[in-house]
Amino acid sequence: MNASDVMTKDVLTVAPDASILQAARIMLQNKVSGLPVVDDRGNGRRLR
Repeated sequence: MNASDVMTKDVLTVAPDASILQAARIMLQNKVSGLPVVDDRGNGRRLR
């Protein structure tokens, strides 16, 4: 078995400039506990 066999294909993300309220709404509506923060190119952003 490979990671691709169990990974989420369509990952929900949030932009770095999204508000906490926007992120919270996305998480509540989709019943997820976290969202990756990605830039407009889809590159992950690190938290500081």
